[in-house]
Amino acid sequence: MINDDTVFESGQLSIDLSDLEASFSNLVEDTYAVKGLRSRRYSRYRLSADGKLTHLPQKEFMQSKDINKAVGDVERRFEEVEPKLEGEPAFVKIFETFRDHTGLSPEAVIEAHQVRWNCENKVMIPAPEGTHQDGFDYIGMFMIDTYNLTGGDVLVYKSLSEPPIVKRSLKAGEYVVLNDKKLFHDASPLVPEPNNEAGHWDMIVLTANKA
Repeated sequence: MINDDTVFESGQLSIDLSDLEASFSNLVEDTYAVKGLRSRRYSRYRLSADGKLTHLPQKEFMQSKDINKAVGDVERRFEEVEPKLEGEPAFVKIFETFRDHTGLSPEAVIEAHQVRWNCENKVMIPAPEGTHQDGFDYIGMFMIDTYNLTGGDVLVYKSLSEPPIVKRSLKAGEYVVLNDKKLFHDASPLVPEPNNEAGHWDMIVLTANKA
């Protein structure tokens, strides 16, 4: 479990992701990012002790300029995650797994970003803000699918002045959970395969503070 001594954990989801992956085709372009970089939906939830997700009222997403040098101090409003996913076993399993690693209480608010990074014909930088923290106690990055690209290694740092302590290419179903107060993260560039097919990097990112 993530605590003061254990600041990073990883694992593999053992559940069918195909229905969840299909929903990434319904995402909406993220107009706050470089045009064409990514599409996204965003919602807030609580997870009950018995594994039921409760959807919370929609709210703008904002990070300070100190946290996000690319779009900090900007109120970003995204389309909500589709309601049908609240009953999708793989989607719920991601929240349960996140809680298993963090010990979050049922009162904790868990923010969910469903994101597709696009990669076609040119190298894309997945995190324009560079090496960063997200401003929460915990962050979990759950890879749902990668297609027709290379690169995209998840990079984890103890500080901004040291080399990464983790460099990992996540496959579908693999994930990492970090203590966002003590670690920084980034990702290496996404490189398209040398063909005419569009590539993508599909991920559910969860963030939360202790209740």
